[in-house]
Amino acid sequence: MTTRKNRKFHSPEFRAKALKLAEKTRASSAAKELERQESQLYIWRTAANRKKSVSERGSVLQVPNPIYPLDFKMLPGDK
Repeated sequence: MTTRKNRKFHSPEFRAKALKLAEKTRASSAAKELERQESQLYIWRTAANRKKSVSERGSVLQVPNPIYPLDFKMLPGDK
């Protein structure tokens, strides 16, 4: 019978520090130093980039647009 390994969960702070280390050095050397798989750093980086792009899109969408008002009120001159 095989034994099952428990999954390790890392805090967002640890992930951020690991990604900064991977930016300064290479991902492979950062993974060795942190005793993690290199692919795990790539997964964390992809997730961080995706989260950042979603928040940037949200900030762009919150800018009021005079041509298409968000509240759909009638524009001056409309009946």
